[in-house]
Amino acid sequence: MPPNSPHSKDMLLQNQNSFAKRFSDFEWTYLCSYPWFLKGFDQAHQINDFSSLQIKAEIFLVYAQLRQSARVLEHELILCHSTDWYE
Repeated sequence: MPPNSPHSKDMLLQNQNSFAKRFSDFEWTYLCSYPWFLKGFDQAHQINDFSSLQIKAEIFLVYAQLRQSARVLEHELILCHSTDWYE
């Protein structure tokens, strides 16, 4: 499939939308204030692969204390589903 075909453009837009939906409006605005994110977005757009940028952005949001880490969330879910907690 040629890179300029309509089908590849649709796939690119779908991947961009999927990537963008992983962040709230506030998180998106926060990330866009950093040149590394904008440069990474441009690179991801060119190769149509947002996976590494997504990981980096999510880690950055955890360090900025705008999100909880997956490990913390997993621990909270284990606590909530503990039988001792319901008694």
